[in-house]
Amino acid sequence: MNPINADIYAVAPIRCFKKEEEIGQATGFFCLFNWPYFITNRHVVIDEGEEFYPDELRLLLHKRDNTRRNEMLSLPLYDANGKKLWLEHPLHGNEVDVIAIPIDPEKLDRYALKYFSTRDFGLSIDLSIGDDVLVIGYPLGFRDTVHNYPIVRNATIASVYPAPFEGKPRFLIDSRLHRGTSGSPVLTKPTDIIRTTDGSVAYQPGLLRRYFLGIHSETLDIPDRDPQIDEPLGLNFVWYAGLIPEIIKG
Repeated sequence: MNPINADIYAVAPIRCFKKEEEIGQATGFFCLFNWPYFITNRHVVIDEGEEFYPDELRLLLHKRDNTRRNEMLSLPLYDANGKKLWLEHPLHGNEVDVIAIPIDPEKLDRYALKYFSTRDFGLSIDLSIGDDVLVIGYPLGFRDTVHNYPIVRNATIASVYPAPFEGKPRFLIDSRLHRGTSGSPVLTKPTDIIRTTDGSVAYQPGLLRRYFLGIHSETLDIPDRDPQIDEPLGLNFVWYAGLIPEIIKG
């Protein structure tokens, strides 16, 4: 199976609730680091500037015994004492728009899931401006409603990789993305030719490989852009994948 087709089972649509009222939608995905975690943007679980304070995320997941059937999984964001249940970056805190929610593995046994892990990270491959990448998510909540499959959007790397754009651990992609794709994983396109950072080229015929690069966050806009004259730039922030193990270990 093409690896991207398998990766759809790592990605889930999010519905954000506050006191049983739906207040937003987004995307997230599962990672495994000796324990399962659900990864999404920080602004999906709390956004002080927008006064956005959900208390629960609901994920629509495929059932293990029949992937054509779906079931809702509830992820509370606070415990009975009001303590937050998600993890933020230990050094940068809310400056990094990525969080991890630990999940009891027994709660996931009934679902058909795939997990990203550090072996998927593209830390040793050489990527250039203009290289193709893929964004897997649920734009405006849209999906294949029969199968609950996400939508894959094409993008290209738009800033020097892996340099930290504007000094922050993120890079830019050029793509037409919408609300709801916040928290989407960004992956390289599957290929059997890999360029490595030491300058060598590895050819693996028949082995289509893709790498997990980061987490889509938001669209970049210019404060003084005149919407009557200038169209949006079509650029989007992606936080580097290496932040996830830092958050979990932190």
